[in-house]
Amino acid sequence: MNLTSLDKFSQNISSLLFEAYPDWREYAGLNPQDEKTLMVEVPSPVPFGPSLYIYTTDEEITVCFDKWDTHFGWAEQTDEEVFLDAKEFLDLFLSEQLVLAVKMNGQKWLSSSIMTLDKLATTPRDKITYVKSWRGTYK
Repeated sequence: MNLTSLDKFSQNISSLLFEAYPDWREYAGLNPQDEKTLMVEVPSPVPFGPSLYIYTTDEEITVCFDKWDTHFGWAEQTDEEVFLDAKEFLDLFLSEQLVLAVKMNGQKWLSSSIMTLDKLATTPRDKITYVKSWRGTYK
């Protein structure tokens, strides 16, 4: 992928991202919603599992998984600080120290939360319809 067409923030983040996660370079492309920004679609290591998406739109990093997303980047942060915040989350999520808990009402989505394993263990089961983790250990 030619990174020179990306905006400055996306170029900076992509350099940091691929230094930390070099295998992800092959999953990178231009964001179809904004072709000056990055989109990385990391395929799930679990058969039929959801991909992990990373975007650099609006000078922030957006991370998406299944029915959940979060944003990293605040007005006064440097690009490196934004990346380090996102990386801290990604490392915890990829190592399954954090999991996704989703509440549905039939086919209607109600809520999604990222939880530690301790929080998951103490959350009443009627508050969670399903759990997903990156490697599929927790479901």
